[in-house]
Amino acid sequence: MNTLVERVNLLTIAIREKFNSIMPRLIPIDGIDGQLLAKNGSTPFATEWRNPAANTFVKIENEFISNNASAWTFGANSGGSANSVSAGNLVAHPGMYMFRSSTTANSGYRALTANTAFALSGGEVSRFIFYVSPVAYATSQVVLGYTNSISSSAGNHEVAFVVTAGSVVGRCGINNVYTSSPVITTLTAGVYYKLKIVIADNGASATFSVFDGAGALIAAQTVSTNLPTDGVYRVGHGVIATSSGVTAQDVAAFDYMSHEETKVNRSF
Repeated sequence: MNTLVERVNLLTIAIREKFNSIMPRLIPIDGIDGQLLAKNGSTPFATEWRNPAANTFVKIENEFISNNASAWTFGANSGGSANSVSAGNLVAHPGMYMFRSSTTANSGYRALTANTAFALSGGEVSRFIFYVSPVAYATSQVVLGYTNSISSSAGNHEVAFVVTAGSVVGRCGINNVYTSSPVITTLTAGVYYKLKIVIADNGASATFSVFDGAGALIAAQTVSTNLPTDGVYRVGHGVIATSSGVTAQDVAAFDYMSHEETKVNRSF
């Protein structure tokens, strides 16, 4: 049996070894106000205090609370109209606007920025929440994303979803030459969906993803040709809902849209 002195020595060694194992996990003490704790190399638990990166993220959003959004201008196409939606799940979808057609073919409504507002260069993200109305489902066309069009016609330059009678594709175009993805999915009339466009950081591709109302991915497709992402071609952002029919009808209801950029430096 160990003597009392030997047992104390063993305990001292065990305490020292335990303390040495804990030391690398301690937070560095030399940080200053405003800094962030960050990983430093591949060694386990190695951290250091760093100054936050410059703000390189810009996001603009529209909740469709009214038809007077700061970044997007609402307007009619060939006598179409829009009205606030007062029915449905307004807790989960605060602010809803229904875009309607008129008795003129390809009429409807739009909510767009200036159609030369953006020069895409990669890293852009765009999100939408909406549903296609059951009333004009068969004759409806909804464009959501980046385009320099303000009507049912395709834009000269585009990175956008095109939903025709519920059938969803992603379309990219430059100088009126287009590449469309295979059909991503077919939307059910009157059901909310979430759509997202992610343009790769290098601008070489755009991924079009469709989610259900709860945010579960349904399907996605990527387009890698005819993207106007060289920083020269100008496009706007928003939504255009039209009907090829000649009856004034509800076309689509919009709950939310956003545009995000990751290459804009807003620090000073």
